[in-house]
Amino acid sequence: MNESRRNTARSNARLQQFGHALQSLRLKAREALLIQHEVSKNERGDWAHYYHCRHDGCALTFDWALPMEHRCPRCGELWEGEPFDSAWIGLAHSKRGQLMKQLAVMQALELDMEALSNLRDAFLDYARYYAGFEVHGDIPYNGPGKLFAQTLDESHWIMDLALAYQWVGDQFEPEEREYIMMGLFRPCAHFLIDYKERQIHNHAVLITSAISILGFILHDADIQRAGLDGDFGLYDQIARGVLPDGFWYEGAFTYHYYAMEPILQYALTVEGSDWDIRRIPSVNDALKRMFDFPLRFLLPGGMFPALNDASKVVGIESFIPYYEFASGWFGDELYRELLTEVYAGGKSRDSLFALICGSPMEHRDGGQRQLIPKLASEWHCSEGSGLTKLVNRQGYHVIVKHSPFSGEHDHMDRLALSFGFEALPIFSDPGTVAYAVPAHYDWFKHTYSHNTVCLNGADQPPADCRLIASGEEQWGQWAASSVSWGSGEYRMEGSIILPEEMCPWNESAYDGSSITRINALTDHLLLDLIKVNANEGTEVDLPYHVSGAAEWGGNWKGTDYRLSLLKQGLFKDKRKRPATNVDRMSWTIGKLRMDQLFWSSEACTLYAARTPDNPPDRDRQSLIQRLRIGIAGEAWIMNVFAVDGTDVASFSVREQADQSFELTVGGGSFEERFVVRCLGEQVELRMEEL
Repeated sequence: MNESRRNTARSNARLQQFGHALQSLRLKAREALLIQHEVSKNERGDWAHYYHCRHDGCALTFDWALPMEHRCPRCGELWEGEPFDSAWIGLAHSKRGQLMKQLAVMQALELDMEALSNLRDAFLDYARYYAGFEVHGDIPYNGPGKLFAQTLDESHWIMDLALAYQWVGDQFEPEEREYIMMGLFRPCAHFLIDYKERQIHNHAVLITSAISILGFILHDADIQRAGLDGDFGLYDQIARGVLPDGFWYEGAFTYHYYAMEPILQYALTVEGSDWDIRRIPSVNDALKRMFDFPLRFLLPGGMFPALNDASKVVGIESFIPYYEFASGWFGDELYRELLTEVYAGGKSRDSLFALICGSPMEHRDGGQRQLIPKLASEWHCSEGSGLTKLVNRQGYHVIVKHSPFSGEHDHMDRLALSFGFEALPIFSDPGTVAYAVPAHYDWFKHTYSHNTVCLNGADQPPADCRLIASGEEQWGQWAASSVSWGSGEYRMEGSIILPEEMCPWNESAYDGSSITRINALTDHLLLDLIKVNANEGTEVDLPYHVSGAAEWGGNWKGTDYRLSLLKQGLFKDKRKRPATNVDRMSWTIGKLRMDQLFWSSEACTLYAARTPDNPPDRDRQSLIQRLRIGIAGEAWIMNVFAVDGTDVASFSVREQADQSFELTVGGGSFEERFVVRCLGEQVELRMEEL
């Protein structure tokens, strides 16, 4: 942390508009001073994901005074013993590292001698014992730790301590600094180098950033280069992991920002030195794209779509502190406008990033937001990063996932669809839960839990999708995307590690198959048109997981028929009925009513069941359209969704001589006709005048 950055923090601390940030800093510093947990030679932390209720996935309540009692705040269940006790230890040191960082900044600003003494003791304790901590950890697909059970958590913790040291280390005695360097930072750097991951991954970004920061603090260029350079170093992580439009390849907005933060920490550490990342345009430009990309996919209310291993629904406000860095670093007025609007809307400007990186802003009284609604109302197709957002004037939005394979955090859900109204999910991607909760591996990480095509009940193998056409017309917006299997090739092949246990797919079930999905959003309708090419006899399931209640008209009967290759206990109240040539379902989602009309080129059976929602102690209503591929080797499934009081009385599909299809949708006040033609990678969609 150079002197200019320190001076920024000191200057900001004297300004009223940073009062919340200073108050937050003081509160956390006070919490740090109250910690009674002493570091010993036997510290052995375990995985934080274990610290969740097995019933509902909720994080357990952490209490410094109750290291052996762990209660769920949602259902009240008390959990004791392992792995909860060791997970508590890991969390204790993680929290202490974060609080040491806050305490150090506060001490540097206010020269509190009690804080300095506390920090000195903590650093010396860690330096005394760290080298003797036992290497341990058996978390799947993760390297081990010493204080923690995985290399990732070790990296988080040591980066917090390294940042704390940058603020107060110059106040320690020379022999104390040497003791900390030799007992803590240097052995930790060598440990992280020994377990640096040989893949492109968010963990590897954390680990290489930590190594690079430690090398800089130690004035050891060899250690710093071990973090930065070569295959799978930090620069390589950025070059291969950031997709062309700026999205982190693992395909979840939470992981996108998670991978970004350690890059920011490193950038601040080396700012103004010969290692400044602004001296490397490819790195700095990639960081700029990482800030820009998420803003194009904001949904109403400033929320982000939940995709892949996104563990919760989050919005831009959760990550607004990073834009304090971006505003000053890049000087982009868009970031400054975003900050101003979020803070004017009631978000407290209380982050450490605000204090260290922020600049004074003109005060704006609260009122209606302008920038975030504008961004949320703009459609966007990202071919390079694999997402499309369709929007209409009524507040409905669609996310089409035509992304490259995302590795460990992928959900095997190529061409998945999410549909919502303002903040209300209609049928959407639920993300996932904490990884130690059974529903994560049993349900959420499988094709069938998403609104996409599943063949023969099996998970989709790795493949990269293609955006093949898109357009914004007078009548609405549309996009066509496709995916095929057979070559076994994908963008990240050779750049990621896929343990056998993380490969649940069945390549033979998809070999030689392809799917094309065409989506259009008008003021009245969502069109979901799917073409499947596969071997004769292939079973095709198209699930829609609706966050609402179905109206059960028709001849539904209970069934025990198997749905997918997953555990059948996940499917409750299974029922089925044959579909008619043009069929219909009606739904109630909150205060909305939705009509779903559908047609298929082959005979179709409808299945329904209640399946896990997120959190998994509640359900969604799933509708599955099932058919088999005929002798022609292809099938079409066409769905039309009408919401917001749109009365749809008729829906017809007619195949034309040129292999196009004419779709006519009619209601009391409108009639619209669409023509779609799909020949290989050539897709056309247009509305015809009536």
